[in-house]
Amino acid sequence: MNINLHIERLVLEGVAAGRPGLLEAALATELTRLLRGGHLPSLLRQGGAVPGVRVGRVTSAVDSATMGSEIGRAVHASFLRDAVATRAT
Repeated sequence: MNINLHIERLVLEGVAAGRPGLLEAALATELTRLLRGGHLPSLLRQGGAVPGVRVGRVTSAVDSATMGSEIGRAVHASFLRDAVATRAT
């Protein structure tokens, strides 16, 4: 399975990312790992784009790489929540 992940814009409010490139790479790595690990939400199985994702609060991390990984997990969890909500309607 091929997974192409493109994050056009990442908005972080109230967060000072010390190394944005490292944060972005960690986010993409973690999210790709979760999606490849068989945790691909049904809304993404057929391909397509997700116009926006709100993840809420992410705990403060000590460094950019850890923060990126936490955000990746939060984005993935948001995909799963949205899939459940879509099925329920």
